[in-house]
Amino acid sequence: MRLAILVACLLPTLAIADTPPRIEAPLTETRGDGWRGVNLYAGDAGCTDCHTNPDVAAMGPGGDLGPEVGLLGALYDRAELRAILVDARSVFGDETAMPAFGADGLLSPQDIEDLVAYLSELQPR
Repeated sequence: MRLAILVACLLPTLAIADTPPRIEAPLTETRGDGWRGVNLYAGDAGCTDCHTNPDVAAMGPGGDLGPEVGLLGALYDRAELRAILVDARSVFGDETAMPAFGADGLLSPQDIEDLVAYLSELQPR
């Protein structure tokens, strides 16, 4: 009986801890643009310094510090991608090497929305 009460008390806590952080609401009123997002990904945002991505492989080799991102749209929804880009530490923990692009002001809210639009399109072919 005591075990059942303990489990009943801990289950909601465990469910919350296992739920990935999400930012549901877009950061801007202007919808993200995937074309701007791919250009940011391959250029100014510096994503290819750490990540490989078959979608932009023709633009040059990617880095190997972070995971390949070619299937991110199948693994994460827009709210999760937004949370990762705003503050990767909130999703992956303090050990991650990924910058907190939004929290640290490295990318504008519109840049983040554009990247979310692009990354959410990366699906298995």
